Amino acid sequence: METIKREISVDRLTADETVQIMIEGEFIVPDSKGDIDRLISQNAECFVTAGDISEGRLNFGGSAEFDIIYLDRSGVVEGMSGACPIEDIIVIEGISKDSTVLLGCNISNFECSVLNERKVAYKAVAEVNARVYDTYNGCAAENIEGLPQDNLSFCDVVYTDLLSKTPAHITLKEQIKIGREKPNIDDVIELKIQPVNISGTVGTDRLELSGELKLTLLYNGEEGGNPLEVYADEIPINGSIEVDGAEENMLCCPEVCVENVYYTVLADEDGESRVLETECRLCIYPNVFADTDMRILDDAYSTNKLLEIKRENIKAFRNICCNKSQCPVKQPIETDGADMLQIYCASGKVTVDNVCVHDDRTTVEGVLEVSVLYVTGSDSEPVCSFKGDIPFEQTLETRGSREGMNAFVNAAPRHIGFNLLSQREVEIRGMLSVDCIVCENTEISAVTDIEEKPLPDGFNDSLPSITVYIVKKGDTLWKLAKRFNTTVAEIATVNEIDDPDVIIPGQRLLILKGVPWEE
Repeated sequence: METIKREISVDRLTADETVQIMIEGEFIVPDSKGDIDRLISQNAECFVTAGDISEGRLNFGGSAEFDIIYLDRSGVVEGMSGACPIEDIIVIEGISKDSTVLLGCNISNFECSVLNERKVAYKAVAEVNARVYDTYNGCAAENIEGLPQDNLSFCDVVYTDLLSKTPAHITLKEQIKIGREKPNIDDVIELKIQPVNISGTVGTDRLELSGELKLTLLYNGEEGGNPLEVYADEIPINGSIEVDGAEENMLCCPEVCVENVYYTVLADEDGESRVLETECRLCIYPNVFADTDMRILDDAYSTNKLLEIKRENIKAFRNICCNKSQCPVKQPIETDGADMLQIYCASGKVTVDNVCVHDDRTTVEGVLEVSVLYVTGSDSEPVCSFKGDIPFEQTLETRGSREGMNAFVNAAPRHIGFNLLSQREVEIRGMLSVDCIVCENTEISAVTDIEEKPLPDGFNDSLPSITVYIVKKGDTLWKLAKRFNTTVAEIATVNEIDDPDVIIPGQRLLILKGVPWEE
């Protein structure tokens, strides 16, 4: 008798941990900028990457990027930006240097205060999420040679592997020309770039990525007029990322983060400052999932030998579904500052507060935090901003999901529009993209080895020649054959059973003592 084994490599989701980090510090106004009279708006984004991993500890680092718009003492709108390093440790049970970590970071409660005309204090909370995968490498028995196949029981297991466990990076360079209907660029106040409408198509060993980068430029124009000018555009994302082992029709749910943005104002062919050259570095988590169907040995017995079966319970996870949805939002919000004459722009950031998995559906609750920048009728306060929170709830169809399963959600603004209702109120209309992955933790009971031992003396003699057995719930002919040291075929023949896979609780079976088989 020889046990046939196969090597297996199983990914498993071992942790999903979140920590909060308090960030605080000070900005110094650059020498090229005017003294601060008052703050108009502030915005913060952050990005982190995994560092050294030791047993039970994850080191990570990155930076929080801040943009501040203010009015200087001469009444000119100015902008400045800065960065604060983020470094910390998450204690995660079971993590090791061989683990794969997917990190996400979000900034909340960002507040600034003017200390003096050249200095601003800030504080914020960075929420860092770590999703940790590791890989089990081992073997499982898939058959036994030299033993009748009727004495073997097999099971089909399905598990999911996460392909491409390290993030990919793409650098996009673009030259954007400002139209003649707008003034030349004198000074860039703020540049925002957000990924929107991200999707992926899986091919052989690759992921085809598509989407857009939504660009919003705030700047001072050379011809004067309005204190600010706004230019919006979209930069297409089209690229191919290598993903070893990927095949067509595999599930994917790519995540894209903006890691670094650089820009330069250039002159056009007429020598006018109308060209914005941008360089944007993107960090991409492909999130391509490969389902593996595997048939392995579940149990075995011999009528003339004692088989000692060794098992190992292997933790794994299984993808249930991926769902991409759009959630409309619409709500009026009111300014707490000066009256509005004209709105420059409205931008937003999504925070997911609660995710609940139900039977065949998943509900997502969160908040769209909207920031509105607008023109006033006041000479002393020409530009103002205010923020408002718009709650949302979206129910996604997630076929196959059940309560207790895990769901990972990535939500972002796809479009934000506005309609000025009055000098005090604006209606925000937006569309959010909500991507959801539902998976369940599962366990594979793998037979890893089988040891033969002789039957105890008198074992066959101790078995009754004839047994009348009443079928109980959960019984199968194979289990009864093993228990009474006979075969499925023998029980089915004696009891005139046409389908050996169908027996009914309460059914009476006549079971005869089995005859040891000859090798």
